[in-house]
Amino acid sequence: LFLNPAAEKLLGRKSQQVLNKPFGFEVKIDLPMEIAILTDKSSEHKENIYADMRAAEIEWKGKHAWLVSLRDMTAKKKLLKAYEEEKERLEVTLRSIADGVIATDEMGTVLIINWVASQMVGVPQEKAVGLPLDSILNLRNNTDDETFRLCRIVEGGGSSARQSNRLDDWILVAADGSQIPIEFSCGPILHNNQE
Repeated sequence: LFLNPAAEKLLGRKSQQVLNKPFGFEVKIDLPMEIAILTDKSSEHKENIYADMRAAEIEWKGKHAWLVSLRDMTAKKKLLKAYEEEKERLEVTLRSIADGVIATDEMGTVLIINWVASQMVGVPQEKAVGLPLDSILNLRNNTDDETFRLCRIVEGGGSSARQSNRLDDWILVAADGSQIPIEFSCGPILHNNQE
């Protein structure tokens, strides 16, 4: 068994330590796998190291062998974990807000809808996600019965909402036809680059 310096660092062992010993991981030819490498138990940092492992059959020094490549995925795994935790915090926050909240992308496709908004519009959360906002949110002007299309707000970055009639002049027509007087506001969520 031969380890190059990068593999020695990733596995935490020198080539001499693993020579003529089992590799310790099941190797599958032409099938990418994710492995968890346990760090030295005596180490202060006892976090697993995660690696993407790929293997191919080769001939080496006239003998049949396997070439195994390992790519450190620990940083990516930590980023994904942090992303999932942040996403969970956002979902918990949305679930605890007493107002109906709907988030869309730039095209007006529903990305997130909390339980309150789902109940108000009469469309289950799992069905609402992925639909155009106008297909689930039907607003009518209370004073002149004008139907209002929210895609104008989304495409205009929220400016249409601020320039429309008073916030309390709108009726939400739910999927079952029931009508709810509402106040609404709308605005873009900007990233650091203002997009």
